[in-house]
Amino acid sequence: MKILSMILSIFIIMALIYLSYVNFPTLSPMALPSGDSSFYISSGLIMLASGIAGFLSGILLMTCKIYDINRKYDNYKREYEKVSLRTIESSDREKVLESKIEVLEKALKDALNKK
Repeated sequence: MKILSMILSIFIIMALIYLSYVNFPTLSPMALPSGDSSFYISSGLIMLASGIAGFLSGILLMTCKIYDINRKYDNYKREYEKVSLRTIESSDREKVLESKIEVLEKALKDALNKK
């Protein structure tokens, strides 16, 4: 899938460059926001600018997604560390309780043997 998306990306970029080159001599009228006057600009330049804007917006969207994935990964890692610390603490508590039980059992046996 990674190779296919890379090939498609390269194909789209090459098509954009080719269309921009072919349409560069073609002029398109552009109206100003006020609507009073207009000027002419190359169609190829418009295509190239649109492609660059799309490329940059794609990069920004993917950057946001990567930051989100990294944040989720960090939260998961912290939760995993908390769980592992809890298991270590519970196993330490079990060992302490077992040793206390052994001491009490030994004390009970000694007390019963003295009677």
